Amino acid sequence: MNKKLSSSFLILTFLIVFSSVQFLLILRHKSPYLSDSYFYKHIFYQFQGFSFQRSRELVLNQINFNKTDKIVQNIFLNQAVYLKTYGFFEKRPLYPFVAYLFNIIFQNEYLAFLIPVFISYLGVILLSFYFFHQELNKFFSVFAASLFISFYPFLDWSTYFLTDTIGTFFWLVQLLFVYKFLTTGKTKWFYFFLSSLIISFLNREQSILMLPLLVLSIVIAKFYVVERMKSLYQSAIITFLLVILYILTSLLTRQKNILDTIIYTMNSYGFYSNSYSFSQILNYLIEAVLKAHTTFIRELISHHWWFVFSIFAVFGVIKTFLVSKPSIVDILLICSALASYLAIYIYPVLSYRFFFPIVITVIYFAANFISDFFSQNIILTKQ
Repeated sequence: MNKKLSSSFLILTFLIVFSSVQFLLILRHKSPYLSDSYFYKHIFYQFQGFSFQRSRELVLNQINFNKTDKIVQNIFLNQAVYLKTYGFFEKRPLYPFVAYLFNIIFQNEYLAFLIPVFISYLGVILLSFYFFHQELNKFFSVFAASLFISFYPFLDWSTYFLTDTIGTFFWLVQLLFVYKFLTTGKTKWFYFFLSSLIISFLNREQSILMLPLLVLSIVIAKFYVVERMKSLYQSAIITFLLVILYILTSLLTRQKNILDTIIYTMNSYGFYSNSYSFSQILNYLIEAVLKAHTTFIRELISHHWWFVFSIFAVFGVIKTFLVSKPSIVDILLICSALASYLAIYIYPVLSYRFFFPIVITVIYFAANFISDFFSQNIILTKQ
């Protein structure tokens, strides 16, 4: 028992130290602020008691407009566009509120915004390792986690003061609670899941995709003998009700919706003020989705090692679902990837920060396939 605990402690220590070093190496060579970051700062100042106008002034004083393009200048210097853009962020108060709480302790804005992102970054890695380790041995679990840490877009986007890494952390936390609820049947995990889902809506609206994740899990589980299907149905039904409640609340409070976001993007983030018909929006979505897929394929082929791991992942999925029987982790992770993939059809912008669950799933099935390959070869060698 002591050896097992020592081994687990060393593994977790290695992952934390390795990921922290990578994080700090990236962070020291860049500014963690993007345009979105400043709107979270605006809300942060409002939590401190500043008026809307004073908060905007504090934000503008921190931006070097000589190093920004015309679109960014228009967003911040055009008051009407600034107010419109702010509307996309006011429904995401969690990150600036947590930063406000940390600022009370540290009295340092930079640390206040850094700590929530850094904690979420470590949380995503440790939770990924947890899921890897449910089906893989320690070596391949560490290998898979290290591979994910080395995925540059994850490192890069995690070092910006944005809500995406925090959103991925909530996604994996909810996945963990669903997994625990399905495997133990204990009601406390169901309540933990609901609580984390509700809180995550205050961070980013992507948690809505937890509903298709659960629906897909039910569909796939129908083909296999999965215990506690009732628990899966219960989770999906309550999630559906919460998603409907969230959407209705957004409509009643006149918050910006996905259609507003698409039109805003079509207008080059407020640089133009054109109106679009339904057919124009639909054509834009179709073209953008096709462009996103072709761009992704080109990038994947150009990165040879990731292309190889993706092929291994495909073989791993085929082997798991067509040759052998998938575990609950297999089902949840493949549904996590599929649900995350749906985002490209809702908001067709290819940014890897929206698709970290897909990367985790690809690495998991690739590592699983490699692990099985070596295991079978060792057995054959012994025979």
